[in-house]
Amino acid sequence: YAESDQSCKIQQVESAASGGPSDYQKNLQSMLHNQKPDEILVLRTLEMLDNIEMIELIYRNIKNGVRPQMLAFVDPSIEVKKVLTDRFAVHVTIMGLPRYVKDQHGKNVYTVNQLITQNEHDCFTEFHPEELFKKVAGLNAIQFRNAMKYVAARVMENQSPKVIYDLILNFKNPAAKKLKFPPFVFRTLAVMKRSNINCNALFA
Repeated sequence: YAESDQSCKIQQVESAASGGPSDYQKNLQSMLHNQKPDEILVLRTLEMLDNIEMIELIYRNIKNGVRPQMLAFVDPSIEVKKVLTDRFAVHVTIMGLPRYVKDQHGKNVYTVNQLITQNEHDCFTEFHPEELFKKVAGLNAIQFRNAMKYVAARVMENQSPKVIYDLILNFKNPAAKKLKFPPFVFRTLAVMKRSNINCNALFA
């Protein structure tokens, strides 16, 4: 969500969250109060503001009849209060990652190369951006960043790409590894059917 396309000076506020809600609120209040007219306050995740106190804070901070400009991101799978999203004049939906983005010279570069950190890159014994893109193409930028943080928290440096891709799959489908099927084949089911055995109980 964005309120303006004017030039902005990005300010990070998530570090304040470590001090607890009250400290976080005070830090955000200070940033909004000291924000200059040509600056945009960037919030990594909109759900950080999804409580009554924070919503009141961003609504009442008006200087000279002008509200501070803010840019915030939210995962579409996470629900936030409508009163919070209504604070933002422009809503932009980002679906998935494009394969390429343009660099400063107009050349195509892999999007994943621009979104991955050096520490995450070092997790791979061999880093192939095309292969990584194929594994994460269905994720948006926020989900991709969360996936790579998930990977980096679980592996050391120089891991096989397959190990990392399996972790990404687990991140995308956390319930898949919990799904277990009974250890018999369809022929066994047919025999049980003819024997009037209750198959439903086996899948309960």
